[in-house]
Order: sequence, then C-alpha cells, then structure tokens
Amino acid sequence: MVATLTERDSPIYKDNDVELFIAGRDAYYEFEINALATLYEALFIWEDTYEKSGYSRLPEFRRDAPV
Repeated sequence: MVATLTERDSPIYKDNDVELFIAGRDAYYEFEINALATLYEALFIWEDTYEKSGYSRLPEFRRDAPV
C-alpha cells in the first residue's frame, strides 16, 4: 500500500486506504484509515432530511458549527 498523508481527516481517499460506510435512514458515517494509520471520519446527513428531521436545530449539526 502507498500512503503519504499523516494529518487526521486529510483526504486520505487519495491514497490507498480501507473505507467503511455505515448507512442510516437519514445519514451515513464514513471511516477510513490508510497504511500510516491516518484516520478520516465524516458524518453526512441527507440534504432533504436535514431540516425536516430536525438536525438543523441541534447545535452539533449546525452548518456554522466549528469543526
């Protein structure tokens, strides 16, 4: 395997990596790790359910929340 990125949550999908996706009704979680043990994690909420399901009202899911 070839890996070059070492900073957490950098775009390691550009390297060879292992990816795990867990899909839910309104969102999916993505976990990736490369050969240097660099992690990438993300939670994606479907756009059409963001407002309808109330995610926009939760502080941790606000679009302007710090990363």
